[in-house]
Amino acid sequence: MVSKNIVIRKPNHTITITNRDLSLTARKTYNALIHFAQEQLMKNPGQTIFEMSLTEVKQAAGLNPKSNKGLEDAVHDLHRTVVQVIEKKKNEFGLTDSLTFSLISQTLIKGQKMRIEFPSVVRDSLGNLGNDVIVPYTRIPLNILKDLVSVYAITLMENILRYKDLKTWTWTVEEWKLITGVASQKGYKDFSTLRIKTIEPAIKEINEKTQYRVKYKTEKKGRRVDKLIFSWRIAAPRKKPDEDLSPEETRQLFEDAKESFETDPKGHLSKLLGYEGAVIEVSDVDLLSGELVIRLPEGYPEESLQSEDLVGSIRHRIKKEAEAYGYTLRVDVQNAP
Repeated sequence: MVSKNIVIRKPNHTITITNRDLSLTARKTYNALIHFAQEQLMKNPGQTIFEMSLTEVKQAAGLNPKSNKGLEDAVHDLHRTVVQVIEKKKNEFGLTDSLTFSLISQTLIKGQKMRIEFPSVVRDSLGNLGNDVIVPYTRIPLNILKDLVSVYAITLMENILRYKDLKTWTWTVEEWKLITGVASQKGYKDFSTLRIKTIEPAIKEINEKTQYRVKYKTEKKGRRVDKLIFSWRIAAPRKKPDEDLSPEETRQLFEDAKESFETDPKGHLSKLLGYEGAVIEVSDVDLLSGELVIRLPEGYPEESLQSEDLVGSIRHRIKKEAEAYGYTLRVDVQNAP
């Protein structure tokens, strides 16, 4: 059974993919594969080939459980998707550096199992457990994406999560066409068609199905629309006394708080603890496989978080907060070499 509290760390270069019409099924399948690989790396950091249950992968990706065709089509789509990252600044030789890789390297489907191998650039991102970040990644709670059914909504939502703290991001119209995979389709040359079929449905679906509230405005160059400026916020809880809240409003408050915790656990805990949260500010905080993992910096003893048994202590409050959202607490101490 797949846990509802799934937060994956997705390499940024696999979120904003241009010039490629990557299907909705392929995107959801890729997120599921990343999740299961990430879980296995927690147990074996040196692992390079990942074996997964077909049943669990299909369940996590929302595929037909009675057939492998949807999964096979998605895997084929992922294999033929090539990502090229080109540095904007020139190197010491006056040339541009670039990195090219496929989303997955190798797949074997046999019986009720599948074996997956990722390119090293993807695997290194999934396996980074608090050391120096090798590959920039974005934390993506899969529960935010699970109800989205439009590839445009998922594409926009993943990019919103990537640039979450900025609260705004600008694409040119041509860039938007590239990341949504419609650049080569003749029907989308007219902006009104692009707006009606991709931009507005994506925003509407996100606003209706998630806690995010998204809007956009356009910027013209001459008479033509040139840029799309998106902005977003997380819907604020209603400010009422608890006794006046309906069951639905109480549930919504909880969901908003849970999303805050799962999207930015470090920031959430810092706000919870206030001035007592200084130790959290200097620690690595992550959500991995149902655990809230806090890695104290070198020189900080575990006692920095105080006793777990002491009601009201830092550690006790963090543990209770994690348990409220279905997570257990693990504290790691970095010993000096």
